Amino acid sequence: MVSFIVPTISYGDLAVNTRMFVLSSSNNVTVSVVDMVSKYTELLKSIFDFNEINELLSGAKYFRPFGILIDCNGGAGGAYAKRIFEVELGAGSSVVNHQPSNHPEALHPSKVGSLHIESEMKSTTKIDFGATLDTDGSRVILYGQRGFHIPAGETIAIITSHYPMIPYFQTNSFKGVSRTYFTTSSVDDVIQEGPLKLKKAPGSWLHFNSLMKNECVLICEDENYGVGSKHVGCSDGIWTILAWLTMVIHLYQPVTNILTDHWTEYGRCFLTVYEFHHIGSEIMSNFMRNLKFKIFPTEGFVGTTYTFDHKSYTVIEAGSMIFQGHVGPEVGFEDGTLRIRVEPKGLILFTTVSVNGEGTIRIIAEVQTKEIPHNSNKLRVTLPLLKLAMAVSKIECITKKTYPDLVY
Repeated sequence: MVSFIVPTISYGDLAVNTRMFVLSSSNNVTVSVVDMVSKYTELLKSIFDFNEINELLSGAKYFRPFGILIDCNGGAGGAYAKRIFEVELGAGSSVVNHQPSNHPEALHPSKVGSLHIESEMKSTTKIDFGATLDTDGSRVILYGQRGFHIPAGETIAIITSHYPMIPYFQTNSFKGVSRTYFTTSSVDDVIQEGPLKLKKAPGSWLHFNSLMKNECVLICEDENYGVGSKHVGCSDGIWTILAWLTMVIHLYQPVTNILTDHWTEYGRCFLTVYEFHHIGSEIMSNFMRNLKFKIFPTEGFVGTTYTFDHKSYTVIEAGSMIFQGHVGPEVGFEDGTLRIRVEPKGLILFTTVSVNGEGTIRIIAEVQTKEIPHNSNKLRVTLPLLKLAMAVSKIECITKKTYPDLVY
């Protein structure tokens, strides 16, 4: 391939077309302007029934229009959301912050509870479903009426429970799903009740793509509100919104009821993350080695019962997470994540992220239960397990930090 610097050229009106510019007697450059919004819209029309979604949003077959609010966050998804929800589906003035910003703010799970859309939805009953898209439109944080937050990990469980409702899954073989280790295990029990496969991956969409290309799974979800399917091979916020609207239509229930009914049947997964920042790479390495080679193999560690805040947990397994790719269960590799499984049903994960010699230690605690109210505070529910993780790992002694830098 030959590279060369193209001098400034004037393209003029950015109409959809292809033009060739003569740079010299031996070099030409062809520039094509492609209407990706139209191409993407047509793709989604082949996946979902736009007519029935239009009837929901317009109220044509219902006692009133189903109100939605889509906050594009000044990101790249604005043009797509504006075209799809307001033009194609008739939900006028439902898309806000759709103009691209020079400084769009990336979404992060720690921002749940402080987003503008939440306060707006809590102040009205006219908005039945809300969504905040990430800067590139790939991830989306979702809300039911009155700002009822849909936790990460729940969307893939709900879709898996009701996937025949989506036309795309009626014509494409739905063999299974994949989630990252760090997403709640909500979908796991759904999978156990049927013939579908579940693949747990370290967290990269490269792993998800490998699984989808080899037809092991059809939809995936990561821990940062990214849900997607084989239609694009990555997370897709607008696709996720349309999937939820389709389920609202077929279940004839509001978003909140769909979620609480699911929790009543399977139990709710409460997940909290502790992040310890600015940790030297050698300290992180020592922390993980100490867990893996000293604490976990200690005689009697598995089987020990720990009690914190009047809640007791018994260790039933401790070791490394193994990623099983598309080859088969006999082929897998450790990616460095360590786990402790406990009873009653709970999970602790230890993982690290290192950049330029220092990084972050993450402790993730998950509790799955039917015994407490669905709207319980997740930190309060998971705190005994987090205290267990802190005590067992001796993180305070190793990092000299008594409390995490970030909790979400």
